[in-house]
This record gives sequence, C-alpha cells and structure tokens, in this order.
Amino acid sequence: MKDDKTVNDAELHAYVDGQLGHDQRCEMEQDLDNDPQAREKLEAYQDINQALHRLYDPVLEENIPARLLPTSSRKHRYLVAAASLFFFIFGSLFGWQARLNLDLADTRSSSTDLNLVQPAVFAHSVYAVEVAHPVEVSARQHKQLDKWLSRRLKTTLTAPDLTRDGYQLIGGRLLPSTEDRMAAQYMYENHNGNRITLYVRRGKWDHESTAINYSQQKGYSMFYWTEDDMGYALTSVLKKDQYQNLAKEVYKQMNLNPAKPLS
Repeated sequence: MKDDKTVNDAELHAYVDGQLGHDQRCEMEQDLDNDPQAREKLEAYQDINQALHRLYDPVLEENIPARLLPTSSRKHRYLVAAASLFFFIFGSLFGWQARLNLDLADTRSSSTDLNLVQPAVFAHSVYAVEVAHPVEVSARQHKQLDKWLSRRLKTTLTAPDLTRDGYQLIGGRLLPSTEDRMAAQYMYENHNGNRITLYVRRGKWDHESTAINYSQQKGYSMFYWTEDDMGYALTSVLKKDQYQNLAKEVYKQMNLNPAKPLS
C-alpha cells in the first residue's frame, strides 16, 4: 500500500480476519493512521467480529442433540452436516443484527459474562500477542493515555502502577464494546515477556459483585469484579496462583481511585 492510496474494504476484512502477514499488518496500521474513515470502519468490523464470537461460540461448544446424531444412513449424515453448515453460515452473516434484539436468559452471570468476561478474553487474545503494535498509545504518554481513555469512556481512569510487582505498563488502547459503549484496555509486561491486560468498561450488570471473581475461558484465566456500573477484568495465560496477588493489587488501586463520571 502506498501513502496516496486509501485503505479499501477488502484490506480491512483481511486485517480483521488475521490474513495479513507481519509486514503487511505494519504497513496497514501506518496507512490507518492517515485514514480516519478507514479506522472507524475497522473498529466497526472488529465490533461485529466480537459480537459474533459472543453469540455463536457458546453454540459451537454445545453437545449435539440426540435427534441430530448420525444414523447408519450415509445420506442422512451428509444431510445433517450440510444443514448444520448452512444455518451456521447464515447465522454468522445476519446474526449480528439479531443480537440487538435477543432476550438474554435471566441468570446471575449472563450480563457479566457476555459484556465483561467474554470481550475481555477476546481482546486479550487479539492484542497480547502483537509484536509491532500491541497498544495504540505507549506508556511514554501514559498521562495522555489516561486522559484520552477517560474522555472516550466518559469516566476518570488511571492506569494501575504495578512496577513493584514486576510488571511495566506497555500502554493501552480504546476498544468497541456492547450497548453502544466503549472499553479501555491497559497492557503490562514483566521481564519474562508475560503479558497481562486490564479491561475496563461501564455496563449494566445482573448483580453487583465487589468481590474478586475468577474464571477460565479458552486457555486464559481472569480475575474480574464490578463496582456500581463499572466492570474490571484482569486477563492472562498464567495460572491462578501465579498472579492472584497482582489481581489484589489492581483491585486495591482501582478502589482507591474509583472511576467516576467526568464533570
């Protein structure tokens, strides 16, 4: 891509789907810095991607109903497989629109899981492995980063200081989220190259849980909690006992400097 060429939709989709090589991604990200309209499209596509994962990943993990299990008939097996593939593709194309109208089950953890845990895990899996651009704003500009994220989330945010625990702030980024809201992600790294991310957003929770909760999803572990309308999630590939004290420190600092609406 050249400087005088705008980023087209095909290139944006290839970026979101992870089909670009390292050099192509770096070149694309440079072009996106000079193309605000393409950047907005990219964030919209990433938002749709997250919505699809939240909506359909649980379905993929469900057991196949007994009535749909293969029979001795080869023809029946092929028909069942073809029908399942058709409905999944159809749902993937149009399900993100229906997502806005779904009535979620009234369970204790549905809102927290869908609006905090799942998007935090997905965001960590996407950006924690990045080499060239793991963050949008580096730690060298941490004051500007805090101000920018605070302004976009309409609340006062301050990145926790975890240097005494061996983790340095790399930086952070703004993320699209559910319910027409935005989310913030702070990323940290220790001398072994282990990265953790703190995901913060406003939301409506089924219940308020000021205690620290623990969850494991898709090979990632997470400590999370909610405070009024704020949600916090600390995600890593480390085992629970390897960063439990770190989670307590983040919890402590965020409670000492609670997020509050901007005046």
